[in-house]
Amino acid sequence: MDTIAPTATIESVGYIFESPTGPMLRAVAQLAAAATITGVRAFRSGGAGAAVNARVDTEALLPIDLSVATADTWTSAPDLQNTAVPAGASLQIEITAVTGTVAYVVVQIDYQVD
Repeated sequence: MDTIAPTATIESVGYIFESPTGPMLRAVAQLAAAATITGVRAFRSGGAGAAVNARVDTEALLPIDLSVATADTWTSAPDLQNTAVPAGASLQIEITAVTGTVAYVVVQIDYQVD
């Protein structure tokens, strides 16, 4: 009989910033178990642009802010850093810049529990 290895489950946590006018930081989760960050993505409605980042405690997950230049389209971060997250760590989402009258920005962090 063959043994089938379980598949990894990717979980997500996010935040919707409504009518952001400047930099904002929000804690969105405290992880109960160690995890590995697998992605950060953002979606913007309205305005001319926005830039976002995400953190594990005080460490940035993106080496440079993610520019959400195209409205109504999900934009994924091309590079991640500090992806090994210990149990008890705080996941935070941040808008670092806004251009124009933005209706909302959604930022999502994907992770896999180790």
